[in-house]
Amino acid sequence: IIRNPDYPFVFATLDGWLEEKTGRHGVLEIKTTEIMRSGQWDKWSDGNLPDNYYIQLLHQLLATSYDFAVLNVQIKWYKNGDLNKTTRYYTLERSEHEDSIQELLKAEIDFWEHVQSDRRPMSWNLSSI
Repeated sequence: IIRNPDYPFVFATLDGWLEEKTGRHGVLEIKTTEIMRSGQWDKWSDGNLPDNYYIQLLHQLLATSYDFAVLNVQIKWYKNGDLNKTTRYYTLERSEHEDSIQELLKAEIDFWEHVQSDRRPMSWNLSSI
């Protein structure tokens, strides 16, 4: 478990971490997913990263303060009864997503305040992140 030193309630368990020769550190996230309906491909079209994976990577960058995150995902689907697989790689540079990371931090602080005061949180709209 890696905790953010300024916000100890922000923590992550990583699949792995990366270190470049330059000394930059990164998060490694590995996923396997299966496409069950044709509409699910829309989330992956044009090199897009589905929101749930994007938010997870932002959270991991927030928890670790690392410089980048890499997602390695194997996508499986059946076509005409045959199993097909493809592997995709995505890289997020922290510097390019810092505004979204700060928005996520605000939401996580708000959530933690609800936990601490034993109040039910309202539903959040994370589409702005």
